[in-house]
Amino acid sequence: MERSGLGRHLLLFEPCFAAIIRLDSIGTEVWRLIDGRRSIKVIATAIRDRFPGVDADVAKDVRLFIADLAKRGFVTFPNSPFLQPSASTGSSAPIRNGKTESIEEQGLKYALDLADGSRLAIAAADADAERVVERFALAARLAPVRTSARRRRILVAAVPNSDGAAGRPLRTTDPAACLIDRFSPGPLRQVGRSRGSIRLVTESEWLWRQLVRLSSFIGREAQACGGVLLHGALAVYSPPGRTGGEAGVLLAGRSGVGKSTASGRLPQSWRSLCDDTALVVRREDGSYWAHPWPTWSRFFAGGTGHGWEVQHAVPLRAVFILEQAKRESVQPSGPSEAVCMLSEIARQAARHLWRGAGPAELAAFHRQRFDNLCGMAQALPVHLLDVSLKGHFWREMERVLE
Repeated sequence: MERSGLGRHLLLFEPCFAAIIRLDSIGTEVWRLIDGRRSIKVIATAIRDRFPGVDADVAKDVRLFIADLAKRGFVTFPNSPFLQPSASTGSSAPIRNGKTESIEEQGLKYALDLADGSRLAIAAADADAERVVERFALAARLAPVRTSARRRRILVAAVPNSDGAAGRPLRTTDPAACLIDRFSPGPLRQVGRSRGSIRLVTESEWLWRQLVRLSSFIGREAQACGGVLLHGALAVYSPPGRTGGEAGVLLAGRSGVGKSTASGRLPQSWRSLCDDTALVVRREDGSYWAHPWPTWSRFFAGGTGHGWEVQHAVPLRAVFILEQAKRESVQPSGPSEAVCMLSEIARQAARHLWRGAGPAELAAFHRQRFDNLCGMAQALPVHLLDVSLKGHFWREMERVLE
């Protein structure tokens, strides 16, 4: 939040939403009193004392003014993202202005450390965003942090009718802003081919969509540093006594080929870390490390989700493209074939990464991802792996790794 004095007026500028409000002397005093401790009733009393000539129903005017600030994203509230101008707003609940330091005081931040050295702090700007951030942190098993010092902060903010803008990194000076949809069960949505087929957007569906948007935003941040989100199951090979340490592999392939099934069949010398998506990052030494990523579809339709050790990255040693067959076999792919196959599994994971992007931005995104995948194909072996229903396909992978 930035402010500027202009004569007897005060200009408020919200960089996330590019909103500007000019305040007169009374409005400036109301803004000063919004500190997270005073209620509307207390603020109205202070205004009557400071400006004796105001109307008797100044409390109503204060309530309407703060409601307008809330709708524009300048203030937030403990239990709801926006204050409605009704009789219920006369409660004693404290409110706070939307200055950056106020968000710091709320402590709505979770640490996400990636293997490429990126240190992120995911923060929530309002109540709806807080629900999404907290569920993301629970699924990814992230720990809360009280400060964003020495971390790149990602601010999640709920706005009405974002129309996919959340997939685009709307950058401000600090922090990066990930826009999600404000929760509203009211709008009806037509489904199927029948015009009379409508339903409400459920809370679980809303939550699932916003989790995917936040996940995609983080994926774009990682891609800017040489990484990429890949659709596949991540597993680690770490038998007792292995001198090479953990070896991560990605089991990928077309939808329905059996990635999750194969991941669940791995023996004790293997450990499955996730069965849907992995975030691959590139270190300065050129090595690639993979983070297990949550399966967000488990939150859809009221699902309780799950927990993934997202910050437990493993060195990625190989990618295996699965294909159903009568018996096991493995063969290496050539560099160009590897890039094509990696591009396909990256495309499957990137459906939400570029929603709402314009032609130029979309082209730049695709070029960046292609360059990242070319580097990955040169550094990592990519193999074609035939998998049968009951065969020991992992032995083929072990031969490649050893």
